[in-house]
Amino acid sequence: MNRDLSDYRQSYENEELIASNLPDNPMDLFEDWFNQADNVDGIREANAMTLNTIGEDGFPKGRVVLLKEFSVDGLI
Repeated sequence: MNRDLSDYRQSYENEELIASNLPDNPMDLFEDWFNQADNVDGIREANAMTLNTIGEDGFPKGRVVLLKEFSVDGLI
């Protein structure tokens, strides 16, 4: 079976991440991004994210987690 999926690609060119435009508190930027995702029709779990860490073997490990809460203190 051979299926061309190249036209599935979406453009993500809405905004640029420019250092001079960043808020002093990175959680303000996260809240803005979260609210944008949460207001998109078709995204059912805007709180789903991939958490990546480096394992004891030195290789990256990734898993999907659900964000339960966020504040100026961080993510839960």
